[in-house]
Amino acid sequence: MIFTKLSFFLFIGIFIFTDDYYYVQFMNQSDIFENGHKLPLLEQFYSIQGEGFHAGKAAYFIQLGGCDIGCNWCDTKFSWNFNTNHLICTEEIINNALLCPAKSLVVTGGEPLMYPLDYLTSELKKNNIKAYLETSGT
Repeated sequence: MIFTKLSFFLFIGIFIFTDDYYYVQFMNQSDIFENGHKLPLLEQFYSIQGEGFHAGKAAYFIQLGGCDIGCNWCDTKFSWNFNTNHLICTEEIINNALLCPAKSLVVTGGEPLMYPLDYLTSELKKNNIKAYLETSGT
Protein backbone atom coordinates (compact mmCIF):
# COMPACT_ATOMS: atom_id res chain seq x y z
CA MET A 1 0.00 0.00 0.00
CA ILE A 2 2.78 2.45 0.82
CA PHE A 3 4.46 1.65 -2.52
CA THR A 4 1.22 2.40 -4.38
CA LYS A 5 0.73 5.76 -2.65
CA LEU A 6 4.39 6.67 -3.18
CA SER A 7 4.16 5.74 -6.86
CA PHE A 8 1.00 7.80 -7.20
CA PHE A 9 2.62 10.87 -5.65
CA LEU A 10 5.76 10.46 -7.77
CA PHE A 11 3.63 10.16 -10.89
CA ILE A 12 1.62 13.28 -9.97
CA GLY A 13 4.85 15.16 -9.28
CA ILE A 14 6.22 14.28 -12.71
CA PHE A 15 2.93 15.25 -14.35
CA ILE A 16 2.87 18.61 -12.60
CA PHE A 17 6.50 19.25 -13.50
CA THR A 18 5.83 18.34 -17.12
CA ASP A 19 2.67 20.46 -17.17
CA ASP A 20 4.57 23.45 -15.73
CA TYR A 21 7.34 22.97 -18.30
CA TYR A 22 4.87 23.11 -21.18
CA TYR A 23 3.16 26.12 -19.64
CA VAL A 24 6.45 28.00 -19.44
CA GLN A 25 7.34 26.88 -22.97
CA PHE A 26 3.96 28.06 -24.30
CA MET A 27 4.26 31.42 -22.57
CA ASN A 28 7.68 31.99 -24.14
CA GLN A 29 6.34 31.05 -27.58
CA SER A 30 3.43 33.45 -27.16
CA ASP A 31 5.92 36.27 -26.60
CA ILE A 32 8.05 35.27 -29.60
CA PHE A 33 5.03 35.07 -31.91
CA GLU A 34 3.47 38.27 -30.55
CA ASN A 35 0.20 36.47 -29.74
CA GLY A 36 -0.15 35.24 -33.30
CA HIS A 37 0.80 38.44 -35.09
CA LYS A 38 3.94 36.66 -36.34
CA LEU A 39 4.19 33.06 -37.56
CA PRO A 40 7.06 30.82 -38.78
CA LEU A 41 5.99 30.61 -42.43
CA LEU A 42 7.79 28.13 -44.67
CA GLU A 43 5.73 28.69 -47.80
CA GLN A 44 2.43 30.06 -49.06
CA PHE A 45 0.68 29.44 -52.36
CA TYR A 46 -2.65 29.27 -54.18
CA SER A 47 -3.65 25.83 -55.43
CA ILE A 48 -6.35 23.19 -55.61
CA GLN A 49 -6.99 21.04 -52.53
CA GLY A 50 -5.87 17.55 -53.47
CA GLU A 51 -7.23 15.46 -50.62
CA GLY A 52 -10.07 15.08 -48.19
CA PHE A 53 -13.62 16.39 -48.25
CA HIS A 54 -12.66 19.60 -50.08
CA ALA A 55 -10.60 17.90 -52.82
CA GLY A 56 -10.86 19.78 -56.11
CA LYS A 57 -11.68 23.14 -54.49
CA ALA A 58 -9.45 26.20 -54.73
CA ALA A 59 -7.58 27.18 -51.55
CA TYR A 60 -4.74 29.34 -50.32
CA PHE A 61 -2.18 27.25 -48.43
CA ILE A 62 0.26 28.30 -45.73
CA GLN A 63 2.81 25.89 -44.33
CA LEU A 64 4.18 26.68 -40.88
CA GLY A 65 7.51 25.38 -39.67
CA GLY A 66 7.98 23.43 -36.47
CA CYS A 67 6.65 20.16 -35.18
CA ASP A 68 6.79 18.71 -31.69
CA ILE A 69 5.59 15.25 -32.74
CA GLY A 70 7.79 13.89 -35.54
CA CYS A 71 5.59 11.13 -36.97
CA ASN A 72 7.62 8.56 -38.87
CA TRP A 73 5.15 8.63 -41.81
CA CYS A 74 5.39 12.42 -42.21
CA ASP A 75 5.86 13.60 -45.80
CA THR A 76 7.15 17.05 -44.76
CA LYS A 77 9.98 16.30 -42.35
CA PHE A 78 11.81 19.38 -43.63
CA SER A 79 9.14 21.43 -41.82
CA TRP A 80 9.90 20.06 -38.36
CA ASN A 81 12.45 22.72 -37.42
CA PHE A 82 12.12 26.44 -37.80
CA ASN A 83 14.24 29.47 -37.17
CA THR A 84 12.61 32.25 -35.15
CA ASN A 85 14.62 34.76 -37.20
CA HIS A 86 12.33 33.95 -40.15
CA LEU A 87 8.99 34.98 -38.73
CA ILE A 88 6.48 36.71 -41.01
CA CYS A 89 3.76 39.16 -40.06
CA THR A 90 0.38 37.48 -40.08
CA GLU A 91 -1.08 40.55 -41.81
CA GLU A 92 1.07 39.74 -44.84
CA ILE A 93 -0.36 36.20 -44.98
CA ILE A 94 -3.90 37.57 -44.73
CA ASN A 95 -3.30 40.18 -47.44
CA ASN A 96 -1.85 37.54 -49.79
CA ALA A 97 -4.85 35.29 -49.18
CA LEU A 98 -7.21 38.16 -49.98
CA LEU A 99 -5.53 38.63 -53.37
CA CYS A 100 -6.46 35.16 -54.60
CA PRO A 101 -9.96 34.07 -55.64
CA ALA A 102 -10.18 31.20 -53.10
CA LYS A 103 -12.42 31.73 -50.10
CA SER A 104 -10.58 29.18 -47.96
CA LEU A 105 -7.14 29.00 -46.39
CA VAL A 106 -5.47 25.75 -45.35
CA VAL A 107 -2.96 25.92 -42.49
CA THR A 108 -0.54 23.00 -42.57
CA GLY A 109 2.92 22.25 -41.26
CA GLY A 110 4.75 20.92 -39.35
CA GLU A 111 2.21 21.12 -36.57
CA PRO A 112 0.22 24.37 -36.86
CA LEU A 113 -1.49 23.97 -33.49
CA MET A 114 1.84 24.68 -31.79
CA TYR A 115 1.15 28.35 -32.46
CA PRO A 116 -1.44 30.92 -31.42
CA LEU A 117 -3.72 31.03 -34.47
CA ASP A 118 -6.57 33.05 -32.94
CA TYR A 119 -5.54 36.29 -34.64
CA LEU A 120 -5.12 34.65 -38.07
CA THR A 121 -8.42 32.79 -37.94
CA SER A 122 -10.42 35.75 -36.60
CA GLU A 123 -9.07 38.04 -39.33
CA LEU A 124 -9.84 35.45 -41.98
CA LYS A 125 -13.39 35.12 -40.63
CA LYS A 126 -13.85 38.91 -40.78
CA ASN A 127 -12.96 38.67 -44.48
CA ASN A 128 -15.29 35.71 -45.15
CA ILE A 129 -12.43 33.26 -45.65
CA LYS A 130 -12.81 29.82 -44.09
CA ALA A 131 -9.78 28.38 -42.30
CA TYR A 132 -8.97 24.67 -42.37
CA LEU A 133 -6.24 23.08 -40.25
CA GLU A 134 -4.19 20.05 -41.20
CA THR A 135 -2.96 18.77 -37.85
CA SER A 136 -2.04 15.59 -36.04
CA GLY A 137 -4.64 16.58 -33.46
CA THR A 138 -2.40 16.19 -30.43
